Amino acid sequence: MKSIFALALLIAVTGFTYKPTVKTYHYFCSSRAIEENTGSPMAGGKATILLSPINSAESVDGDLSALALSWGSQVKSICTNEEGCTSDLNLYPTKEMALAAQDRIRTKYADQSKYILKDVEFELKKFKIIIEKNASGIMLKSLKGSAWEKLSFSLDDDRPQAVDGMGMTTFKKDATGRYASAQDFLFTITKTKEGILLKGVKGTAWKELSFTLLNNQPQAIDQNGMTN
Repeated sequence: MKSIFALALLIAVTGFTYKPTVKTYHYFCSSRAIEENTGSPMAGGKATILLSPINSAESVDGDLSALALSWGSQVKSICTNEEGCTSDLNLYPTKEMALAAQDRIRTKYADQSKYILKDVEFELKKFKIIIEKNASGIMLKSLKGSAWEKLSFSLDDDRPQAVDGMGMTTFKKDATGRYASAQDFLFTITKTKEGILLKGVKGTAWKELSFTLLNNQPQAIDQNGMTN
């Protein structure tokens, strides 16, 4: 009886798939002058306010710093305020709360004699990748947003493999301090005791994703996180 129970327990444990709790966050990005009373000479002394549409992203731990960095880069390239611009990522648990918060910003900066309110597009380029386990290690299948269709490689312990829109790549910075990849997205994949760990470097709303891979049980990911 004990041996049958132990066998049943072993089957139950080996069949277990680790699926962390993934939360959906609704967000919009905004930007204002660092000194609100300081505008831009090019805009007649008016301060420019930027607002993006409301989107959603998934995260296990609520860390969407990769998304914030992408917005910061965009703001830096279009900022016209003389004293510089903030880059704010506004997160909410529901879309209704995000809409209400955005409406409050529109009301606050509605005075056209002082402010220029601009709606700007901000959305990460879409990609979708299926990650699965095979005999040689890991296989990736691109469904959207990549120049490659399939990648297959083995993973050494604690040695990440970088992947971008062109395929497997290096994970290093150039002389300017930017990551070597010029593609729209870049992430690394590392083997862990529990399964695999993905770290978003560029073009992802997520900073880290971790999950267990079993044979014939692939996991799909996109720019926002784990998906179906």
